[in-house]
Amino acid sequence: MLDTLNQATIDSIVSGNVFPKRLGRPDDVGNLVVHCMENTFLNGETIRLDAGLRLGPG
Repeated sequence: MLDTLNQATIDSIVSGNVFPKRLGRPDDVGNLVVHCMENTFLNGETIRLDAGLRLGPG
């Protein structure tokens, strides 16, 4: 999805992040999936993996 964005747009999106100052990577999602599978106390949750950044409607 982000492959079509130019660097100025990416920099603008990232500037809204408090921490970390980068876009998410595939391993960020993979790490969360592994955690969800291994944690037997986790169920029925919505987990937003977005560094606290909410993108507006396109």
